[in-house]
Amino acid sequence: MASVGSEYDAQSYWKEQDFQTSARLHLQHWIWNYQLRYQVHPLVDLGGTRPSKIADVACGNGAWLLEVQRKWPTHEYHGFDLTSSHFPGQPWLPQNTHFSVWDLFADIPAHMEEAFDIVHIRAIASAVRNNEVQTIVRKLLGLLKPGGYLQWDEQDSSTLEGRIVSRSTDAKSSMKSLVAVQKSLHAGHGMPRDWLHDLPSTLEQANCKIMVNDVFNPSPELSRAWADNLLSVCMGVIDRVPERDIPLPAASDLPESISRKSYAKLVQDAAVESTKGSWMGMNQVVIVAKKLS
Repeated sequence: MASVGSEYDAQSYWKEQDFQTSARLHLQHWIWNYQLRYQVHPLVDLGGTRPSKIADVACGNGAWLLEVQRKWPTHEYHGFDLTSSHFPGQPWLPQNTHFSVWDLFADIPAHMEEAFDIVHIRAIASAVRNNEVQTIVRKLLGLLKPGGYLQWDEQDSSTLEGRIVSRSTDAKSSMKSLVAVQKSLHAGHGMPRDWLHDLPSTLEQANCKIMVNDVFNPSPELSRAWADNLLSVCMGVIDRVPERDIPLPAASDLPESISRKSYAKLVQDAAVESTKGSWMGMNQVVIVAKKLS
């Protein structure tokens, strides 16, 4: 599977995404809102009179940032991403809300160092290769003032599961096969999720206090939203799958091999199954850490 992983680059992938990806990010934000029922964890008090500076890193189209701004309009808001292609038009934004291009893997500009009271990041897992999350942690904490809060929302793809409407647990399912293929591709891309399971201890080692470490199972009533969201992700990576057949390890629900054509067919068949109630989902994780110094 190493040959598959070598053809995927998270940064180039996100830079190439279009308005359809932005629409999917709005859906993903809605799923998070429904599941969590908050944008900023209630432990983090934003109701005080002192204005705070809030950063959303890898902000995409700014859905999270704009909703937080609407709820707490007295603070200062900054969204950062490696591309501006999803940003809302600045002329239409509130005066206290700004979007800027900044690559999380680049140096922190001097004016951004320890400048923020709250830093938020969500669904950055595709940028973490071979469990090397320390650079990301260092950059996020470099933005935070001492005593500030980091809220990290992540989807745990190690728990990704396909669910079908069938009385037989052995029923063949394109949705289940697609999930098995996705997990195999993640392994080939060097994208295990050990780093996520170890993130609280990683943050503690970086001089943070863990305030929240919550795990949310996917709500069944969100089955269609989950299916639409993740099938859209799969559609977006079809062109990243090699045209040639790539052998897959022998495992339950896995085909013998995958190619661009067969992967596209699998996604299409899974989409048909989703109209009959099949879906795939995964756990969502929220970690809130306080920077001690």
